[in-house]
Amino acid sequence: MARINYKGDAGAESAGQGGSAQFAPAPRGIYTLQIADHSNGEVTQGGKNPGTPLTKLQCEIADEGEHFGKRVWHNVVWVPRGNGEKANPGHGMAVHFLHGIGLQYDGEFSFEESDLQGRTFRALLGVATYDKVVNGRTYTNEKNFIEEIYTDKHPEPANDELPAPRKNAQQPAKDKQADRPGAANGGSVPF
Repeated sequence: MARINYKGDAGAESAGQGGSAQFAPAPRGIYTLQIADHSNGEVTQGGKNPGTPLTKLQCEIADEGEHFGKRVWHNVVWVPRGNGEKANPGHGMAVHFLHGIGLQYDGEFSFEESDLQGRTFRALLGVATYDKVVNGRTYTNEKNFIEEIYTDKHPEPANDELPAPRKNAQQPAKDKQADRPGAANGGSVPF
């Protein structure tokens, strides 16, 4: 057996499965995001536009305050325009993303993926729930996702009024708990 040399901090102890407060999402709202990291990939055979290049982004909330540094993951699929009169579905989303981060987005151009690093943009973050199975036990977690990216052509709403949540946006986990079998009188399920 290998010997483990370790220095523990009892004050940092957490019994959770990654659900500690530091991983709690920021509330739904408009934030400044900064691209902290990126990696490349491509759409898999099971997805739309298989083989199309994509960039996986790790963004962080750049606004000062309690949510500073919280992470948000986002993928940009580089769908080509295509030759038809109408652009291929998904092409406009990639163009809008480039516009939002201040890079060239019209005409023929090229850029290095590393040009994305450190760029900031304004976005509406939503909160989505998802289930994660660990050792046969299901945990409900929450994460942020980008609902909208703002540009001069698609500006932020006035007076800090948030737009209605998207139709397919998932409900927060605390509301979802009451829908689970075994949740008595709207109470939470003990896990």
